[in-house]
Amino acid sequence: MQNKFISSRSQKVSVGVPVFNDVQFIQKCLDSLLNQTYKNIEIVISDDQSTDGSEEVCKTYASNHSNIKYFRQEKNLGISKNMEFLLDKCRSEFFMWAANDDEWSPRFIEILIQELIINEDAVVSFGPYVYISENSKKLSGLRKENYTGTSSKERLMKFIHRPSDGFGYGLFRTNKIRGVKFPKWVWPNHKCAYNNIYPTLVYYLSQGQYIYVESDEPLWLNRIKTDQNINHKIPFKNSGFLLCYIAFMLRKLNLVLFSISLLIRFNKNFFLAIRISPSLFFSWFMIPVFLNAHLKYKAYKEKRFEVFI
Repeated sequence: MQNKFISSRSQKVSVGVPVFNDVQFIQKCLDSLLNQTYKNIEIVISDDQSTDGSEEVCKTYASNHSNIKYFRQEKNLGISKNMEFLLDKCRSEFFMWAANDDEWSPRFIEILIQELIINEDAVVSFGPYVYISENSKKLSGLRKENYTGTSSKERLMKFIHRPSDGFGYGLFRTNKIRGVKFPKWVWPNHKCAYNNIYPTLVYYLSQGQYIYVESDEPLWLNRIKTDQNINHKIPFKNSGFLLCYIAFMLRKLNLVLFSISLLIRFNKNFFLAIRISPSLFFSWFMIPVFLNAHLKYKAYKEKRFEVFI
């Protein structure tokens, strides 16, 4: 294992950072990535037409650090296309997306890359994480998402019944995820990014093994922001319960259909798609749409719009 660790130092890791109007957090994000104990990394920033000063911060970091590359999009792509752009720019064996408002343990990459080198058939490695506030204070205990399984179906069923998008920010073997597509929801959700990672996670789990790394300390610190600092808004949230709920239902249906289509389009596994479709439809559409209708209406009346995610 020690020999593998030594050899892993020569393996470059590409870190894709999609940036959009998060100037108050971007410096903490980049400092956290630059402080990784695993040094053979390149950081690729794609600025999606920020207007709040993020551009200047990113350019300064890029000019001061030779391993940071900065791109500014000519027009706003949206988070899904921006994440695809970053993966397309990656030429190294390992890749990770890094949200521009999060932080990481200094050993995040060092620990996770070891698991991918040891387990050559693995698609992704991930570990425990916590939620943090805008002031970097812990908001939760350790969250542990373990979707390991001996088959694609076993991994997918675990994920379908206990979904969480955390491991979308794990460390990936690039050739296993190359060309993956993120959804852009149809109108009226075309400017909403909620759940956009979920279909890609279905695809990853169908492609190969998920490696979970046990740790007593969080490897990733996922920032939870207040409403005024969230860039991706819920459609019609101030237009009444009915329009907001219809948009919610359409997004959940779109989520199920895109997840199935991604399996068929890239994995060419029609049989697997057929086998998981009933559970996917029931867990990701029927339950949230019908069984939670009363809760969502109550949330709307109490102005707690965050329930509609």
